[in-house]
Amino acid sequence: MPSARGTLVIVEDSRADQQLYRLSLRSVAPDLDVKFISDGAEAVRYLASDEWVDRTRLVLLDLNLPSVAGLDILDRVASGQLPRIAPIVVVSGSSAAVDIRRAYELGAAGYAVKPDSVSELREMLALLRDTWFHCFETPVN
Repeated sequence: MPSARGTLVIVEDSRADQQLYRLSLRSVAPDLDVKFISDGAEAVRYLASDEWVDRTRLVLLDLNLPSVAGLDILDRVASGQLPRIAPIVVVSGSSAAVDIRRAYELGAAGYAVKPDSVSELREMLALLRDTWFHCFETPVN
């Protein structure tokens, strides 16, 4: 089974949601290296950097971001403007079929509607941890 090396990148502009992620990750993945990015332009810069290529194991991407929207980031990855190194899973408040379909068309590895409670968020993060950090191989191992 692969080790849990690599970084979980969470692209989320809401400080409250970032705090919920931190709280939840403390209980389900306390040793996981996590990087928070707060806006789309910062995410584009990060995804174009060597740090992304060398360290990132999974990206959780919100759709509604300042500067550059999440679907625009996925579009840049799909078109080759940004490298496709690690899986990108969309975690959004939107349950609109058009957003879900477009995210998958642009290569998202998954799409989850933001959980309503901390316990549901913990459950989702535990599943993502087990899947992407323990089960599947990625270029960062």
